[in-house]
Amino acid sequence: MQEEVIRVQGLRVRYPAAARDAVTGIDFAVAAGEVFGLLGIGVGFELPAYFPKLTARENLAAFAALYRRPADRPEQVLATVGLAGAADQRAATLSKGMKMRLNLARAILHRPDVLFLDEPTSGLDPANAAEVRAVIRAQADAGRTVFLTTHDMPAVEELCTRVAFMRDGAIVAIDTPRNLRLAYGRRSVIAEFAEAGQLRHAEFPATDDPGLLALLATGRVQTVHTREAALADVFIAVTNRTPAGATP
Repeated sequence: MQEEVIRVQGLRVRYPAAARDAVTGIDFAVAAGEVFGLLGIGVGFELPAYFPKLTARENLAAFAALYRRPADRPEQVLATVGLAGAADQRAATLSKGMKMRLNLARAILHRPDVLFLDEPTSGLDPANAAEVRAVIRAQADAGRTVFLTTHDMPAVEELCTRVAFMRDGAIVAIDTPRNLRLAYGRRSVIAEFAEAGQLRHAEFPATDDPGLLALLATGRVQTVHTREAALADVFIAVTNRTPAGATP
């Protein structure tokens, strides 16, 4: 069994003047080298933290000086996150995606054994989000443990070895993405068909559904394709909510 690097037992959180706990006594453990995802309702997106008047290179040099632990050279880390060409650009002038990557560069600067990331792809376009996911994957491949809080389902699907879902302050499901999809996900068939001069869509269970068979018998079906179970389905099933950006 892999060594545990994080163990949480009986964690409770109650805000001042609150009548009940916001977190109601959760337990979980994270193993070395694991990418662990924590998902739930009510996340507040975090903005990158940096010195706006300093360049990207100067920002990393400043953060490197704050710790006694050896740090990689700023140029090396900027190259890792795809910011080598913006090394001498002031942080305030960087795009949202570049600022998020600078924030990630700061996090990996000292080669931490455990990396905590809160919504690292929040608000990013698909290209920038893919670049951030690639950096996180490289950290995991290097043997680092990653604790990820996010509602970015593609990131969870691609990166996480295990996922925990929270609802009402409690963990209601925890397992590998595959096992969660099998337990809570839904596989379906989507048919595109002509009706009143327009193309329409209908979704059916991935079985010998009478409604689908009846529609096929009309001869009006243009295309048919399967929809595999996804973690967005799991999120909806266990929290009764739709994740931001997901299609119900």
